[in-house]
Amino acid sequence: MRAWFSCIFYIIHCACRWSKQTALTDELLTLIEGNTKWKVAFGFDKASVSDGKTVIECCAQIAKALFVDKPDSKWTTTDIKKLRDVVKNRVTRCVADVVLFLHFFLHVVV
Repeated sequence: MRAWFSCIFYIIHCACRWSKQTALTDELLTLIEGNTKWKVAFGFDKASVSDGKTVIECCAQIAKALFVDKPDSKWTTTDIKKLRDVVKNRVTRCVADVVLFLHFFLHVVV
């Protein structure tokens, strides 16, 4: 299972480009990969148990870690709602990119 999960994250890392902010996308996906609760919330980890947090709550936590908690950040906690939506949209787009890639690979290449 771990090998499959790592493969999916590798594909996501390769498929996603966040407006020329590849380091930011990499950091976002690394944060999710390192937190079981977030992986469960986004559906990347079916074997673990959720603590009941919604995707939106997880996105807010990720946004805080990714943007607000950095020492040189221009973002504050008042920006969390906007940043939460940015994170949600980015993850959704990454997943959509992976699904399209897998569809293409399985139906065209194979």
